[in-house]
Amino acid sequence: MSRSKSKRAGLHFPVGRIQRKLRQSKQAKRVSEGAGIYLAAVLEYLTAEVLELAAVETFSERKKRIMPKHIMMAVRRDDELDEFLQRVTFAGTGVVPRAETQEQIDIQIEEETDTETLLVPSDSDEETEAQTPAAPSVTDEEQI
Repeated sequence: MSRSKSKRAGLHFPVGRIQRKLRQSKQAKRVSEGAGIYLAAVLEYLTAEVLELAAVETFSERKKRIMPKHIMMAVRRDDELDEFLQRVTFAGTGVVPRAETQEQIDIQIEEETDTETLLVPSDSDEETEAQTPAAPSVTDEEQI
């Protein structure tokens, strides 16, 4: 009984089909047997990695189905995948919310505390308030 190249390599991705596509692409005159296996293994690994991260995104939103938005968010939050798929546009996913690094958040906090002046009443402010006479209050009868 013959086993497929994918079964022999222990992969789920179709090694024979990938090898055939490599040969048809005319990128090179000759394609080794190992090239199809290697490319299938790399594609299978990348797919598993993206789906695992997308599943985490889906679970964090309390959903049961992975949507394109979850795949995009997973890729954009992972540094290596984001760099690898930097110029890829995910159709129907919207815009990635701006994720700030902890360093950016710390810088913003420093800038806010530098520019803010804390209004703490000093002793001299209390004395001036006590010395200024209060405005006379107008009652309802005096207004008529």
